[in-house]
Amino acid sequence: MKKIIVFLCLLGLTVPAGAQIGSSLLIPRDAEEIGIRQSISSEALEGGNLSAGATYGLWAPQSSNSNLLSASAGMSFLDKFSARLELAHISDRQSGMLYNENGAPLGEYKGSELLLEAGAAIKVLPSLALGLNLKMLNYNLSSELKGNAFAADLSACYALKDWRFDLGVENLGLSGLSSASAGASYAKAMFKAVAEVDYYFTGAFSAAVGAEVNYRQLAFFRAGYHLGSQSPALPSYASVGTGVKFKGFQLDLAYLLGSSTISGTLLFTIKYTL
Repeated sequence: MKKIIVFLCLLGLTVPAGAQIGSSLLIPRDAEEIGIRQSISSEALEGGNLSAGATYGLWAPQSSNSNLLSASAGMSFLDKFSARLELAHISDRQSGMLYNENGAPLGEYKGSELLLEAGAAIKVLPSLALGLNLKMLNYNLSSELKGNAFAADLSACYALKDWRFDLGVENLGLSGLSSASAGASYAKAMFKAVAEVDYYFTGAFSAAVGAEVNYRQLAFFRAGYHLGSQSPALPSYASVGTGVKFKGFQLDLAYLLGSSTISGTLLFTIKYTL
C-alpha cells in the first residue's frame, strides 16, 4: 500500500489566461471533452492505452479573443495504473491598454497563462479507481500581475456495467477556484450521455449535460449544455461538435454558442491512441 500511495504523488501543470488569476483553469482544453469530460481516475479503469494529442482553439473571439494551445500524453499500464502529462498556454491575441489607479494609461499589454499538469491514477478494485493531479500555473497578466500558483485535483471513479460515477475536488490551493464535483455517465454501443454538477467553495454552482452518438466508432456527433454562474465558473453556453476516428487517429471539432461572451469559440483536437 505504501508503494501505491507514493506512485500517486505525481506532478502537474496547466495554462490559463484572463483578468482573474487562474480563471483559464476552468476552460476546456479538449474538443471531445467539452460536453463529456473524463477524469484520470476514469482513464485508469479503461487500461491498455498509450495516447498523445494536441489542441488549438480560438477562445471567446468576440470578447477576450485568446489563443489556446495544449499538448498532452498519457498511458495506462500493468492493467492498474494510469499517468498523464499536459502543457497548455492561453494568451491574448490583441494587446489591451493598462491603466494605473488614477486612470492614466500605462501602455499596451498582452496577458497569458501557462499551465503544467501531471497526474496519476490507480485501480484499487476492479471497478474503482483513485486519481491525483498536481498543477503549476505561471501567470503573466500585466506588468504588475505576474507569478506562479500551485493546485491539486483528487478524483474517484466507480464503474457499474455501462455506468460510470465520478467524485472529485478540483483546484485545491487556489482560493476562489476550488470546487467539488459529482458526475455520472452512461455508454453503450452507439450512444453516450453524461451529467455533472460542481459546487465552488465560494458558494457558486455550475452543471453540465452532454450526449454523443457515433457511427461504427468512426464518426461522432456531440451536443452539450453548461449552466454557469457569474463567478468563478464559466458562463452558461451550449456546445456542438463532431469527430472522426481511423486507425488510431482521431480529429475532433467543437463550437460554443448561446453565450454573450464566449460564443464563437472553436476548438480543434487531434489525438493518436495505440
